[in-house]
Amino acid sequence: MEQSKRFICLSLIIIVFFLVLCIFLDLKIPDKESMRFYEFLASLIVPIIVGIFGFFVFRMNKKFEHEIALKTKVIDKRVQCYSEIANDLNDIFTYMIRVGEWKDKNPQDIIDAKRKVSKLMHTNKPLWSENVFNCYRKFILEIFENNTGHRKDAKIKADIEKYGDLRDSEKKMFTGSKADKDTIKTKYALLGKAFSEDMGINE
Repeated sequence: MEQSKRFICLSLIIIVFFLVLCIFLDLKIPDKESMRFYEFLASLIVPIIVGIFGFFVFRMNKKFEHEIALKTKVIDKRVQCYSEIANDLNDIFTYMIRVGEWKDKNPQDIIDAKRKVSKLMHTNKPLWSENVFNCYRKFILEIFENNTGHRKDAKIKADIEKYGDLRDSEKKMFTGSKADKDTIKTKYALLGKAFSEDMGINE
């Protein structure tokens, strides 16, 4: 857009300059020679304007190609990052709403999955949009209590009784509060939608 404005301004300046020159010289050039003179000026003006236009089109095309290449690289990195965290996010989600293979997991697996996901998300934060990170934080905070003490792991926000027989050490990994399945499902869906948009799937 900025380059287009520059091209238009420069073209107008050239045209105005030659018009002023024509008016000035028209008073001093006989009528018979005026047509030849104007033809000569036209032969100068047209190639100049075409050349300027071509230059700006070339610059804009190069800039467009660079932006496309950069966007492609960013999307590739996002896809790679997502592929590394997708299974862990799904394990966290299914464990909280108790579907699928959640019984094959224990509380420590879920806390470890959260740690891995958090590390990868924050390491790759420059790649993701603000919307992805907002949805990610809301999903994680719905499931985990982070402020549990100095150098202590996060705790799972869920009712211990829903997870069958647990060792005493595993029970300490829960807050004991009741998890809201519907809210978890909604926030997980919003997170998935945000990921899809960042990876260009829903565009």
